[in-house]
Amino acid sequence: MPVFIYEPDAFKKICLVEGPDYAENQKDFGICGFDAFKKRWEEAIKQNPALKETEGCYAISVDSNSAIYGWGGYNRYIVFYSGEILFSSNHAINEAALKLAKEVGFRTI
Repeated sequence: MPVFIYEPDAFKKICLVEGPDYAENQKDFGICGFDAFKKRWEEAIKQNPALKETEGCYAISVDSNSAIYGWGGYNRYIVFYSGEILFSSNHAINEAALKLAKEVGFRTI
C-alpha cells in the first residue's frame, strides 16, 4: 500500500527505514525534513484541493529542495501533490535500504 504524507503513520514509516535516531534529529533537517514537506503540501492543497487528485504528476519542493532527506542526504523521499511519498531508488544508500523501503510500503521512483 502506498505511503501518503497525510497519513498519521507516514513519518513513522520513514523512521523505520532510517533508524531510531532519525526522528529526534528531524528538527535539524530544515527544508529537507518531513515537517517542511508536510506543511508545504498542506498549504498547496488548501489553495487548490484538486492537486490531491493529480496522481504522481507533480512533485513538491520546499524552497529549492525537492526531497525529504534520509541520514546524510541518502535515502531521499519524493512527495507528490497527491500526497504520496515515493522512495528514490537512485538515492538509496544500499540495496538493504531499498528493500526495506519497499517492505514498509513505499513505491519507488
